[in-house]
Amino acid sequence: RLEIKKGIPISAGMGGSAASAVGAVVGASALLNQPLDRWDILRFALHGEELTSGSSPHSDNIAPCLFGGIQLSYRDQWIGTVPFPQEVLCVLVHPNIKIETKMARDILEKSVPLGKHVSQMARLAGFLLGCTSGERGLIQNNLRDEIIEPQRQKLIPGFRSIQNAAFCLGAWGCSISGSGPSVFALVDDKVKAEEIRLEIITQFEIEGIEAESWISPISKEGARVLL
Repeated sequence: RLEIKKGIPISAGMGGSAASAVGAVVGASALLNQPLDRWDILRFALHGEELTSGSSPHSDNIAPCLFGGIQLSYRDQWIGTVPFPQEVLCVLVHPNIKIETKMARDILEKSVPLGKHVSQMARLAGFLLGCTSGERGLIQNNLRDEIIEPQRQKLIPGFRSIQNAAFCLGAWGCSISGSGPSVFALVDDKVKAEEIRLEIITQFEIEGIEAESWISPISKEGARVLL
């Protein structure tokens, strides 16, 4: 019998099902006489998330949970690790509302206009170049979602005010975490991170919503056994 205590709310847009799948496989592997290599762990964790979430296997949450940091992936294929400035902190705020992942997917348009697709791919290229070169300006200017965020923001009360406030306080970027309702912001200063955290909570309170929050560096270690 395996019991998992992960501290991640259900349907929060925080990769909870991936955390369960990775934690289960990493833990089980540690009990084997010959532990699994990370490729087998990835494969089994993908299958586990597929069973629990009812969707086709995709490694967008599994890979960073397993390997840490920022990961590139395509469907069930892991591509590689993207370097990222060490000083960056992530502010994560989870409002006490629930958005089912299926509903968040169902509201999305089935096609994307070519111009918008080209613009988003240009932003992705700029963001990745900023990550690999360490150029803060490239990351700030390109950490934008022109396709998914505009469609899902209506599910999160006060989102636009939250995002504007985060940018005014110095956030590199601020958007929806996963399918929501959690919101994240990236910043390179502890004082600014705390200011952004409190402001996002305040904006949710204005909407009559309680929220919990965290500030964390981006871990480069990923899942591991602590004894």
